[in-house]
Amino acid sequence: MLLQDLATEVIELIVQNLPVRSDLNAFCQTNKRFHLIANDLVYHEDAHWRCNALRWGSEEGFFSVVQRSLDQGADVNYIINYEDETALFPAVRNQYWDIVDLLLTRGANVHLRNKVGDNLVYFAVTTGSYDLVKLMLDQGVDPNSHVDGDVPPLLLAVRRGYLDIVRLLFESGAHIDDSDDWGETPLHIAVGAPRHGILNFFIEKDIFRKDKTGARGSDALEMAVIRGDTPTLTLLLEGGADPLVRRWTRHHAIITAALAREDEMAILMTERLVGESGFISEHGKELLWYAVKGRCERYTRYLLDKGLDPDRDLWKEVDGSMVGGSALVVEMLGTGVLTA
Repeated sequence: MLLQDLATEVIELIVQNLPVRSDLNAFCQTNKRFHLIANDLVYHEDAHWRCNALRWGSEEGFFSVVQRSLDQGADVNYIINYEDETALFPAVRNQYWDIVDLLLTRGANVHLRNKVGDNLVYFAVTTGSYDLVKLMLDQGVDPNSHVDGDVPPLLLAVRRGYLDIVRLLFESGAHIDDSDDWGETPLHIAVGAPRHGILNFFIEKDIFRKDKTGARGSDALEMAVIRGDTPTLTLLLEGGADPLVRRWTRHHAIITAALAREDEMAILMTERLVGESGFISEHGKELLWYAVKGRCERYTRYLLDKGLDPDRDLWKEVDGSMVGGSALVVEMLGTGVLTA
């Protein structure tokens, strides 16, 4: 009698007594009848060992494999790889919606992070799918649940220009000041890229006016000045960024513009403030000195036209080496102002 002709009960007895799992797998592949008889046992053994079926099905998008593995007792929160991820991670990452729904229905833990600290909101953002991000947020995943150094979901969304997802994350409580290990924040990316649509959204949310320290605005203005980006600078000023807030360098944005010889930017920022009572008397001497130091010919002329006097309104002494590269600045100041 051929092996395949044995009674089903005998075949089941053989299967149950195979000592090695690889033998069981090979036996299933011998013919279709053996596969039908032994396949459930293969899944059952795997579900209570390494959950290879759960891993493979979730990574490759095979719904029936994942479902069968779970039906045979696989732990829905089993760590399937060396990245400390459960089956929900690859399912989200690859947008396998049916598998995601199945895993959530079976009680998958949505609050886990992988080895490098990325959570499920982060992976949902990587797909660019608004609906998937919303699903994760609706499940209660914290948009700020990340460890020091990894990329916050909001920063990633800004970097990729996903305005709808940025809006969703921000309105779900994502912090605009969270940074990655390079120190970049979502606002830095929005200014530096630049992404004016996203920056406009942040401005609509009054992120500058609500910042009591003014640090957000000063950092953003500094970036715009360094990049010579006048449209972004204008947008920031209109959005409430204060050009007189000093950074850790003790310079504010107007000083930075003067030192960078960005005359038009310095004039643009000063023009917004010069009409305020006491502005020239409080800041004029310092601004004139930095305009001279930066050899900003147009900005120096602008300040002198506002009534500043180089004989009495320079913050510090000016020597010839500071202005030697600009004959026009020397002429405007007059040789009597220069020290040896």
